[in-house]
Amino acid sequence: MSSQKSKYWILVIVLVTLISCEKEVKNGIMPEFKQKLVISSFISPQDTVSYVNVDSNRRIYGELNIKETLGNLTAYLSDGTKEIPLINISSGFIFRPGDMSIEEGKTYNLKVKSDKGLAAESSCKVPLNRTLEIKVDTFSVAATYPDRYTGTNLMASISIKDYPGEDNYYRLYIEQEIYRTYLGQSYHSNYKFTGLKNEFFTDKGSDGKNIEIASIGISSIITIVNFNSIIPIDSSFFKVLILNTNKEYYDYHESIKKYSGGDDPFTEVSPVYTNISGGLGIFAAYTVDSLIFRLK
Repeated sequence: MSSQKSKYWILVIVLVTLISCEKEVKNGIMPEFKQKLVISSFISPQDTVSYVNVDSNRRIYGELNIKETLGNLTAYLSDGTKEIPLINISSGFIFRPGDMSIEEGKTYNLKVKSDKGLAAESSCKVPLNRTLEIKVDTFSVAATYPDRYTGTNLMASISIKDYPGEDNYYRLYIEQEIYRTYLGQSYHSNYKFTGLKNEFFTDKGSDGKNIEIASIGISSIITIVNFNSIIPIDSSFFKVLILNTNKEYYDYHESIKKYSGGDDPFTEVSPVYTNISGGLGIFAAYTVDSLIFRLK
């Protein structure tokens, strides 16, 4: 009998627990959703067209499939002495050098407003255009692919000379253009090297020095890339672009990598960096130094 009573009371406790849990869910108050403008814009003196992408943040509770409308948007860009309205497009706004020239060393202020009462703004300073003395050393290594072919792969080692006396934040961009002729037809292809381990890097510990493998011992900063092709080519051009960015540009992209968690599933997720007041997103700037040479 005592055994049956025990089972009875266990059942009662379980039912009460379930009922109380149900009441807690029903009485729970979802956090209030506050709509904000999300802005993404990267400006440079080398750009022929500059873009300001505008969107809305999204709900993480409640009706997740609701897409928030932005209303009618207006945007203005100022360099401290002149202010211009930006041209509205489907994804946000654009402007060209004829509307407002982007100059190195200058600070620009961006304002975006909506007739729904939303507003956001930000400012950024364009880095000075530095000559980085980009160098590319090429060399060949033997390569054997079983049941396919044996030959050589052409490799490239890339280095730069850091500008001294200032904190610098860089982005490495590599591209190869290839021209082929096959069965009387001409073909052009463009290959962008992705997945570079240290696509973003700084001059920390290397101020004013040559940043290369031999001097700093970090192969991930100076990337070794393979740009050989099995199919014979008529000509090929190798392009190296080094973006000298402001700190906001670097912090934003680094925070994206940390937010995704990378290869370590136990990495703590951190918020994405933003420098937008009243909203979310990024407004940053960069200049470009480049080296282009013909491989063949």
